[in-house]
Amino acid sequence: MKEAMIIAVSMTAAFIFIIIANIAGKKTGRQMDSQFDERQIIARNKAYMTGFFVILLLILADVLLKMTASAFYVDPLGELSAVFIGIGVFAILAIWNDAFLMPAQKPGLMSLLYGVIAAERMLRFLFSLRAGECFSEGKLTLSNINGVIGITFFAILAALLLKQRSSRSED
Repeated sequence: MKEAMIIAVSMTAAFIFIIIANIAGKKTGRQMDSQFDERQIIARNKAYMTGFFVILLLILADVLLKMTASAFYVDPLGELSAVFIGIGVFAILAIWNDAFLMPAQKPGLMSLLYGVIAAERMLRFLFSLRAGECFSEGKLTLSNINGVIGITFFAILAALLLKQRSSRSED
């Protein structure tokens, strides 16, 4: 329960930060969007939309599983997993369409950051698995969210590296 509270507070804080950053971005004239060309803005918006619909579909599946009492996981693992998978879908689509990083941004530091996050979360997941914290009463526990986050960030890292490699081969 304590871990669920930490995750809920962290996600709420991140949401508030994003809202404040969005409001500040609107007041400064959206300088970030001006660095992207029209094709990148359209691709980014499509990636947002696709990620959003993935989240909606996964949450719908979560609700249906709970309604039929077929859920094989504890609450809020389904919702949190849906959010992180949706973020991963957005990031991978945006990366593949050259709409994730700003044109002046180098992918090396971002790749390192995503690699560190993926490794740290997978280690936490493996330690939880080893300690037997991933299952309780035949259901997946909230400790499994570390694995979902790790896999999501690893997928984003893989997309960044593949895109970087394909860009080099085109040059």
